[in-house]
Amino acid sequence: VKKTAEHLARYIDIARDDEGALFATVLGDITDQKGGLKIAHDTIENHKGESIVRVLAGNHDIYFDQWAEYYDLFGSSTYYFVVKTPTASDLFIALDSSCGSLGKRQTRWLEDVLIEKRGAHRQCIVMTHTHFFDRDMSQFPTGNFSIEETAVLTNLFTKYDVNLVISGHDHHNENYDFNGVKYLVLDDIQDLDSEPTYFIVSVTSEKMNILEALAEAGDMGQYGVRNDVLLIRTDADGRRHHVHLNMNDANVINSPYYYVQQNDIIYVKPNKVAAGNSVI
Repeated sequence: VKKTAEHLARYIDIARDDEGALFATVLGDITDQKGGLKIAHDTIENHKGESIVRVLAGNHDIYFDQWAEYYDLFGSSTYYFVVKTPTASDLFIALDSSCGSLGKRQTRWLEDVLIEKRGAHRQCIVMTHTHFFDRDMSQFPTGNFSIEETAVLTNLFTKYDVNLVISGHDHHNENYDFNGVKYLVLDDIQDLDSEPTYFIVSVTSEKMNILEALAEAGDMGQYGVRNDVLLIRTDADGRRHHVHLNMNDANVINSPYYYVQQNDIIYVKPNKVAAGNSVI
């Protein structure tokens, strides 16, 4: 945004009018001049209607000593939220990388969220401004992760089964697959561009929950103990976790072990009837 925000307004209009869009995200670099933040804010407020628009800070947004103004207008860029549908829930995590780093405190927060929340949700999508595969240091020091921090963060994403990382920063489209995680870099929507682009991300059911896994295995029938199903999971550090799940409890969907992972072992104990029938 400079003196006008026509393409931003068009993007918000499209998201607002799309009945299937749960929210729209602006991934930073809202402006590169003083005064542009207020123009962007007013444009979003005037066009979003009842839709939800989430804005993240980019490195250009904190130039000209604008951080305080950005925070007043848009709030923090570090948070998570959950989108629930009738059949699943998905975890979205927003990160503030406007200074080219998450820093130790935000990185600890990120890992805590992944440990505590990831397992209870079907998909996990991370959104931030700075992307992880810059080929040069043209925007140093406010726009590039160090190699060391890139290694730490990409390892976290792989370890805790993040599905997609969306970012911007370089103002052109790229996508990468790295260590089992999809990384998507988005284009810009400046008014100077004759053909601005935006992305629609659709979250689908590629992940199986424990109920679906049991159904595929033939279900438990009348002879399985439904209130004490054992799930054995080996974590990234090689530790085995034994978890007992009650399939009769509706709150099982809130368990971090509700969605099964590769190499999980599920054991259904036979009830007394089945056990008695097996005795000769």
